[in-house]
Amino acid sequence: MELRNILEHCGLILDLSEEQKLQVEALPKKLKFNKGDVIIAEGGRDRDLYIIAEGKVSINLLLPGSVDKMEAIITLRVGQMFGEFALLDNAPRSATVRAETDVIVYKFDAEEFLELCKKDTQLGFLLMKNIAILLTARIRETTLLMRNTLLW
Repeated sequence: MELRNILEHCGLILDLSEEQKLQVEALPKKLKFNKGDVIIAEGGRDRDLYIIAEGKVSINLLLPGSVDKMEAIITLRVGQMFGEFALLDNAPRSATVRAETDVIVYKFDAEEFLELCKKDTQLGFLLMKNIAILLTARIRETTLLMRNTLLW
């Protein structure tokens, strides 16, 4: 899948002008990971944002009281984004992301991404709004999952 299609699919470039889309498209680096590779480690301090171009990844949490036992909580596929929490709040990574297949991702360097947002505040507003829309959708989905697990 081409970069433009992936950015449209994940919603990152929603409502951007053509010029703004080109600025965003100039940022990411295309990276390949092999099945089993850790892309992001829970507790890590990097802040980069990733979008999946090929393959799938799992989001894993360390089990309480464990230093190495993890549980996969969700699988992400082509066109889905991860790493947005640390990009926004500068906190340590909240989960480990592992390649479940051979994976190609587009990696947005956090400093370059945030610098673009500062340089062009209208573009920055739209990008942050689009990330907020994604996060809101994920929170709503989690709320529905929790509601379905409640015993009445």
